[in-house]
Amino acid sequence: MGKVLVCCEKPIQMNQLVAPFPHKKVGDHILVEPCKTFPDSAVFISAVGHILELYNPGDYDESLKSWNIKDLPIVPRTFKLKVIPSKNRSLQTFRKFLKDPSIK
Repeated sequence: MGKVLVCCEKPIQMNQLVAPFPHKKVGDHILVEPCKTFPDSAVFISAVGHILELYNPGDYDESLKSWNIKDLPIVPRTFKLKVIPSKNRSLQTFRKFLKDPSIK
């Protein structure tokens, strides 16, 4: 079957979910050792809250950096997301494990 990846919203949630299983903290994730529930082991990671945010109006169009009631409503054709700078490490952790071939 392969290792299971469990993505949690917050570190406290991750810690509570791994509590019943034999596990060890390894850097920014927790590795659950093989057991009845996870015969090939599992990796738990945490997002630490939101990782992405919507673009601000000024990110779409320089003229929208200063708010003006005449410009409302501002509805972009396509909503875009950007990484919250302080959450870049969390995003890298997610990318690393989502691309890991040992995780099924």
